[in-house]
Amino acid sequence: MKKKFLNVVLSMTIVTSMMFSVTACGSKQDIATWVTSDEAVEFTDAMNASLDGMSLKLEADGNTLAMIITFDDVIELAEGVEENMEQAFESQAATFEALRDQLVKSTGNKDAKVRVSYVNGDGTEIYSKEF
Repeated sequence: MKKKFLNVVLSMTIVTSMMFSVTACGSKQDIATWVTSDEAVEFTDAMNASLDGMSLKLEADGNTLAMIITFDDVIELAEGVEENMEQAFESQAATFEALRDQLVKSTGNKDAKVRVSYVNGDGTEIYSKEF
């Protein structure tokens, strides 16, 4: 289950990074503008059509691009989930840091960050990591 979650996020991260690369060719956009752009909306819609049991939402939170993955239903969490998620995200840190670097380049904002959050179906946060 943990592997599926991470694979979903890695796929989203790669595609988001590619989208920022394309937008970087034009004028610089801030994060709030980008998350409401046609490209971001199309990306979110396409990801949500392919996700099973969860949905993606992109938000601008100041200098941070928030990628929020919410489960449709409440899932029971096994003991040690947070530690396992931390290890999984740390092992893929370079991927998320590359997205952050592309975000910095695309927005011109050296303080830009990426945050990935998992939210249970009842709205409680399961895990969140900022890069």
